Parts: sequence; C-alpha cells; structure tokens
Amino acid sequence: MKRPHTFRHPITAALISMFVVTLVSGCAKQEFKTALVSGHCTCKGEPMTAGLLILAPVDEAASDKPTTNLGKPAQALIQSDGSFTMSTYGKDDGAVVGKHRVVLNLAVLDEDDPKQPCQKVAKDLIIEVEPGENDLEIDLAGR
Repeated sequence: MKRPHTFRHPITAALISMFVVTLVSGCAKQEFKTALVSGHCTCKGEPMTAGLLILAPVDEAASDKPTTNLGKPAQALIQSDGSFTMSTYGKDDGAVVGKHRVVLNLAVLDEDDPKQPCQKVAKDLIIEVEPGENDLEIDLAGR
C-alpha cells in the first residue's frame, strides 16, 4: 500500500506554511484609507433602480484626466429604491478617501429589469469622499 506524500523535513513544511501565510496576508492588505459611503443614485431626479455604481479614484491634481486613477475602485449594486452602499476591500467598507470619477455599469442587468433613466454618466461627474461617513446624492446626469 502506497502512503500519501508527506513532507519528510519539518523545516520544509514550516517554510511552505510561512510562504502561504505571507502570500495570503499580503493579498488582503488595505493600501488606501477608506470612509463609509452610502446614498441614493438618480438621473434627472428619477431614481435609478438597478445597475452597478463604481467610484474610481482619480489624482486630485489631474481630476480632468480619466486615465489617472489612484487607489482601488469601490462598487455597489444600486437597489430598487436607488440606494447604494459602497464596498472596496470588504462588504460595505466604503470607498477610498479623495476624488472619484463616477462610472455606471448596466451590463449587470437582467433582461427583465426595467430600462434605467440614465444609460451613461455625465463625463465630468466627479465626487469627493471625505473621512468619516458620507451620505451622497449622486445624479448621474451631472449638475
């Protein structure tokens, strides 16, 4: 009868275990400070009832350039009443503190979902997440 493979040297087993723990803990590291973010998403005063709302951090000095991202984006599913709660590193932990470009993804909708009042976001829509709790009213049509 053949025995299953085991590590014959305890040092080898310990080194592999330390490598796995280091790898896993490194992946979960939170690099940017976050703040709680929730609120309501509308389009010209009408509530959005579905979709994926994304807040993509942008460099404050270059907030007019859409490709200058800094930090991990936050995302939230828009609820049927237009409400949302953002998540970045874990469930409902908010968004990175600073300025964000607002992005809308409607590809997550099912065929039977009602048509949304906005199909895209105003190009210049940037919001700011401040330390603490943020209760945002985001109108996707812009100002």
